[in-house]
Amino acid sequence: KAILTLLWEADRPLTKEEILSKINDDRGRFLINSQPTSNTLGSLLAKSTQIVRDGDVKVFAGDGRNRKMPTFTINEVG
Repeated sequence: KAILTLLWEADRPLTKEEILSKINDDRGRFLINSQPTSNTLGSLLAKSTQIVRDGDVKVFAGDGRNRKMPTFTINEVG
C-alpha cells in the first residue's frame, strides 16, 4: 500500500531507489518497522498488477558510467 501511495503522490514514474528513499523518509506515516531492501522491493513491484514498468532513465553510477534504471508507475489502463 505504501508503494502505491508514493507512486500516486509522485505523479511521475519512480526508480526503485527513489521509492526506497521515500519509504525511508515517511516510515512513521506508513507504520513500517524496517527498511525494505532493493531485492524485496523489486519482488513486490514485479508481483503487483497495479504497478507497471514505465521505461528507463539514465543514472550516473559511481564507477563513472551511466546506467539505465527502470522506472515504475501505476497501471491506469485496467
